[in-house]
Amino acid sequence: MDAAKSTSKSESFVVALGNGHGSDDCQALIEEVSRKYNVPLDISLVDEAGASVWSVSKGAAQEFPNEAPSSIGAVSIGRRIQDPMNELVKIPPRSLGVGMYQHDLSEKVLEEKLQDAVIDAVAFVGVDVNTASLEILRNVPGLKGKLPDAIIASRPFYSRECLKKVKGLGPKTFENCAGFIHIGNKPDEELDSTRVHPESYILARWLLGELKCNSICTLTQAMIPEKTSEKRIALVDKAARLHNVSRERIENTIDLMMEYRSGKDPRLVLSESKVGVIKRDGSFECNAFPRNLVSDLRAFEKACPLRNIKGTIRNVTDFGIFIDFGGGR
Repeated sequence: MDAAKSTSKSESFVVALGNGHGSDDCQALIEEVSRKYNVPLDISLVDEAGASVWSVSKGAAQEFPNEAPSSIGAVSIGRRIQDPMNELVKIPPRSLGVGMYQHDLSEKVLEEKLQDAVIDAVAFVGVDVNTASLEILRNVPGLKGKLPDAIIASRPFYSRECLKKVKGLGPKTFENCAGFIHIGNKPDEELDSTRVHPESYILARWLLGELKCNSICTLTQAMIPEKTSEKRIALVDKAARLHNVSRERIENTIDLMMEYRSGKDPRLVLSESKVGVIKRDGSFECNAFPRNLVSDLRAFEKACPLRNIKGTIRNVTDFGIFIDFGGGR
């Protein structure tokens, strides 16, 4: 094992393991090798849906012209740990698996709905216009036709305003896409690093002033009044009156500025919760299926009932729903 020769006691490795057939046996084998060679390993089970489809695609052949499809598929699985969205947008939505009855739907309607879901995901997370792949840019709302290619050819950008110089990107397109893209590396305008839309910059600067903050880079949670406090209500009311905008827009602007300062990925904010807790009735309430229960049936029975485990719906049938909760099969 090469890793065993090169690693030190302070080093560890992450192994991306596809969640397909035989993944439990593979995980057991990797753990055995890890113990044998005393190599710390963090095994991450990754949804491998669509990896084999992309491995034989034109895009994959262009990126890895000298690699076998099996090796390309392994790269795709590994990349899903680093940046899942950037990798998954390359996969045709129907190949991600949405149930055995997906083919009973109109192909056109299914494709449209699935593509809309991909665009919504990209819009929610946002993208760095200087580093985003072509596949990501093609799914940014407002960027159609040859605009993604033109943007890549015009890099680097030092502000959102520079996007207006891209051929074919007019004022309306800029208005539609500006809130979903940002400038990641020290832009000329600090708010360009956030998900705050340019049309809310005046509001954002006013809010920073009211909070006695000279820069968004020095904004802290302690500076912002609690949402239900009188100070917060007075601040939002004053902003709505002076700037003639809705309370929702003001609250959203505050949230986006704090999101930037926290450095948290917006996807993680949605998923944060307690990992597990023993309830008074003896049941186990958790966010993820406990690994120690996967291979120990007696421990699994003792822990039941398990509640509030997050899973992924794999199939919808007339008689029920199949949910993958990360446990054994």
